[in-house]
Amino acid sequence: ARPRARGAATLSLTAATRRPLDENCSASLKSLLSHTGQQVCILTVSNERGLCGTTVSSFHSCSMDPPMVFFNIGCRSTMDRLLLADGSRLSGVPFVAHVMAERGEPLARFFSQRHVCDDKFDAVKWERSGPPFEQPVLLDGPRTGPRPANDTGATGSQVLGWMECVTEHAIPAGKNWVLIARVERVHCGAQSAGCLLYTSPSPRD
Repeated sequence: ARPRARGAATLSLTAATRRPLDENCSASLKSLLSHTGQQVCILTVSNERGLCGTTVSSFHSCSMDPPMVFFNIGCRSTMDRLLLADGSRLSGVPFVAHVMAERGEPLARFFSQRHVCDDKFDAVKWERSGPPFEQPVLLDGPRTGPRPANDTGATGSQVLGWMECVTEHAIPAGKNWVLIARVERVHCGAQSAGCLLYTSPSPRD
């Protein structure tokens, strides 16, 4: 069994391992939820363990005061390794969550591939956020500084906005971790654009 991340709630092993009453429950749940729309986000993180980005459709707010969010990542995934330090501890790891606009499907599909890490970031434009976090920010969204004089206004066509977050808690849930993070800064883009919703098998969560 994997070590439990610091701050994770204690779960009932009986409840976690008991089979559902309906043997087709997992398939039926997946089919039902495929008809609902979930906001698509891209998470990016950079630290001493590497540089990585991934697309998720499990990103939600859980508190406005203080501002907090939660999302799922797969156990033993690359993001798991960067955000949870191999699952053994959780000590305030910063990352960026990009909220995708409806035109952002190409970018979301790119980051839905496995292991979009390190040199694969060369395929997209990005920069570091400001101190103290210095995390990767995708440039097709609100910039960290003033808009350049030669900017055509296309900025923000794929990204509605982005937020700098720091991990707080991790809870094991099946083959995933549920991560809870506090929001430190929010950068808003063009609010008139529609959001990108997940309703099909791709982008992958």
